[in-house]
Amino acid sequence: MRRVPRHLAGMVLLTYAATGACSREPATSSPSSSTAGRSEMAKPSVPSRVEPVAIPDFSTLAPPIRKQLEAASATFERRLERPDLSRDERVAAYGEFGELLLAAGFRATAAACFSNAERLAPTALRWPYYLAHIHRTEGRSLEAAAAFERAVRADATFMPALVWLGDSYLDQGRPEDAKRQFQQALSLRPDVVAALFGMGRAALALKDYQAAVAHLERALSLDPSAGAVHQPLGLAYRGLGRTPEAERHLSYREPVAEIRPSPDPLDVHVTVETAVGYQVRGQRALEAGDFAVAIALLRRAVELAPEDPALRHRYGTALAVGGDPAAARAEFETLTRRWPRYEKGQYSLGLIKADEGDVQGALAAFRKSVAAAPTFLEARLQLAHLLRRTGSPGAALPEYSQILEVDPRVIEARFGRAMSLVSLGRFPEARAELEQGRALHPEEVGFTLALARLLAASPDAPGRDGARAVALLDAIPESQRRIEWGVVRAMALAKSGRFDEAVRTQRAVIASLERNGSPQLARTQSGVLRMYESRRPTRTPWQRDEPMELPDSGVVAPTP
Repeated sequence: MRRVPRHLAGMVLLTYAATGACSREPATSSPSSSTAGRSEMAKPSVPSRVEPVAIPDFSTLAPPIRKQLEAASATFERRLERPDLSRDERVAAYGEFGELLLAAGFRATAAACFSNAERLAPTALRWPYYLAHIHRTEGRSLEAAAAFERAVRADATFMPALVWLGDSYLDQGRPEDAKRQFQQALSLRPDVVAALFGMGRAALALKDYQAAVAHLERALSLDPSAGAVHQPLGLAYRGLGRTPEAERHLSYREPVAEIRPSPDPLDVHVTVETAVGYQVRGQRALEAGDFAVAIALLRRAVELAPEDPALRHRYGTALAVGGDPAAARAEFETLTRRWPRYEKGQYSLGLIKADEGDVQGALAAFRKSVAAAPTFLEARLQLAHLLRRTGSPGAALPEYSQILEVDPRVIEARFGRAMSLVSLGRFPEARAELEQGRALHPEEVGFTLALARLLAASPDAPGRDGARAVALLDAIPESQRRIEWGVVRAMALAKSGRFDEAVRTQRAVIASLERNGSPQLARTQSGVLRMYESRRPTRTPWQRDEPMELPDSGVVAPTP
């Protein structure tokens, strides 16, 4: 949150990886499967007696979603109490409630429901398939394989179960068994990327590198975005001794998503219409950078739970980072009208307005956010930054101070307070603040650069010390030297009377600025260069168009 954001990154910080419900329940516990080491699937042992199902605690969920799940729980319990309930109706009751809970992230209770449904209907595909996914999600490969085996036995033509069973066998180190499952899946659908990916990994495990390359290249040709293919493909090429191709694939460093069999008509997040399910999938898509999908999913979640401000905020965030700031602004304006004291909504509206140049609108939104939640430091920090940057350093100063009272480790607040003091002409206090910043945050080079500026060019004579400024700058590692380092070093050299060196350094700075598309800054620094050429130091630490901000990592320092 170093800047009034250009890509609204501060908004993304307020979203989280998935709904909180996903981690509220302990992992389910199942007896160990005895399938390891066998190449044939054994007959299942499924008791017909059902077990009690404990209803989860929904109290921590957002009210609209909590009401939905509580109503579903009440309906579920009433159905089971009916003495005339048939076996099929009982299976449906357990299955439907389990699907809802799985979509909402309550895996343990969902597993209990699916287990009961399977006990009552042991030849059905759906229930062991969902149980298998719960085991797989929680890292229990043996139990997952056993459940996928039961699903395949129920329907040997269901391609997704075959692929997942093959993956489970690979996890257990059973590549021959895995290969048979992938081959069966490909006989049904030859273009399934997940099955080709599985065949390639099985061939790799069997050291059949030629076959591995063929399957994995085919998978990549069908889906060039399938980044997970590159690593095993690189290993297969290495096994063939084809080093250039191996290195090309092994050097792939982009984020990779799980390759899932598609289409999957039993994907519970698709088959169950719940706000939580859409929210989970929307957040997953948002994190993967698939903004169009995230927007569509979160829009549907909002339609299903229109009274949830947190969900609306997440939808607005997806619109913003997905490149539609106008729609995001409209969503946040709706959100803040209906829930004016929802601090995250006001904060995000402020970010949008600041990005659009609506300074007064942004200030008003940030102030409302701070008023609603005084310890919401992100909003107070953006308020302070915007006040300082728009000519009100005196108003910014107490905001920065309040942030540091709550959390003295906030680097941006300490630097912003120092820059406010500089703008107010309170140079001794600014130097003291920067000295403290250097001591608390030695890894942040911005404090050293700002202090060196004041030591080299402060308007108050007692605070100038050119020799110390040069020493501070020379102590900065070369890897951390950027263009600003050259600007400040030229200042310090001029203050120390080393004008020839200052001129050479300043000329290199100007050339670097011109090369990197900063003509206005280059013109400003040309005026400073003329001072050095006439053997005069500058007494202006920051020129009018120089940002008084912590430096971003960017272009390296110029070489004089």
